[in-house]
Amino acid sequence: MKKNLKCDFINNLKSKSKSKNTIESYSRNLDEFFKFLEQKDIDILNLKHTDIEKFLLFLLNKGNSAATRSQKLSTVKTFYNFLQMNELVEKNPCLYIEVPKGEKKLPVHLSAENVNNLLKESKKVKKQKQDNTQRNNLILQLLVNCGLRISELANIKIEDIDMLNNLIIVTGKGNKQRVVGFNETTKKAMTTYLQEDRKKVVKNNCPYLIINSRAGEQIGVRAIQKLIKELSNNCLDANLAQKVTPHKFRHTCATMLYEKGVDIFTLQMVLGHSNLNTTKIYTHVANASVLAATQNFAFN
Repeated sequence: MKKNLKCDFINNLKSKSKSKNTIESYSRNLDEFFKFLEQKDIDILNLKHTDIEKFLLFLLNKGNSAATRSQKLSTVKTFYNFLQMNELVEKNPCLYIEVPKGEKKLPVHLSAENVNNLLKESKKVKKQKQDNTQRNNLILQLLVNCGLRISELANIKIEDIDMLNNLIIVTGKGNKQRVVGFNETTKKAMTTYLQEDRKKVVKNNCPYLIINSRAGEQIGVRAIQKLIKELSNNCLDANLAQKVTPHKFRHTCATMLYEKGVDIFTLQMVLGHSNLNTTKIYTHVANASVLAATQNFAFN
C-alpha cells in the first residue's frame, strides 16, 4: 500500500510541474519516513501528531540539522495534505507541529579576486583532445554575472537568448520563467562560443546552449559541478577550493548586486525567488546608491 500511495503522490507532484530535483528529494524523504513507521509498527493512515514528533526526534538524534528536519517535515506534511485531499485520512497529523528552527547562516560568497582568478583559469587552454576554454568561461560568466542556478544554466536553449537586447528567458523552479539580463562581457563570451567551439561539437541539432563536448548534447549538472571543482582546485587556496560550489556563484552575484545598490525587490526578480524572505538574507550587506542590475554588473 505504501508503494502505491507514494507512486500516486509522486505522480501528483509531476502533474504540478515540480522539478526533477524536488521530486527526487520528496521521494528520498518519504522512503526514510516509511522506514521509520515500519520500524515503529505505525500505520501510515492512522498515525497521530505524537508519531510525527517521534520522527523529528529520530532525525535529531540521527544528526540532521534544523533545516534538514524542517525540509523532511515539509515533505511529510505535503504528503498528508495529498492523502487528506483524497479522503484517505481525516486530518493532517503535521498540522500543529512546530517547524524546527536553527541558527540562520549568512550565505557564503566569493571575493572579486577569487572570481577573477577562476575566470582567468577557465581561459587557460588545456592539453586535451577537446579545448573547452570558451565553453568553460561562458559557464562561469553566466553563473556569476547572472546569478543562475546550475540547473537553470544547463537548461538554457538557443531560442531562449535575445542577443540583440542581452536577455535570457530562464526557466526556474516549478517551470516558472523569468527574464535575466547579461552584460557585454558575457555577450562576447557567448558569441565566441556559439560561432566557434559549439559548432565543432554539437550533434543532432541539440537546442541547448551549453554542450557536452564528448556527447555533443546538453551538458549535465554533474559535469558543471565537476568543472567548477577542477577550476577551483587549480587556482584557489585548498581550504577555499573545497567549499566552492556552483551555488556559491549565485550567492556571490546576489551579494555583489546588493552591495552595488540593487534594491531587494529587483534582486528577488533577478534570482527568481518566490518568497521575498529568501532574498532578504542578502540585506546584511551595506546599501549603496541604486545602479542597474545584471546588465551593468560584471567581473571582467
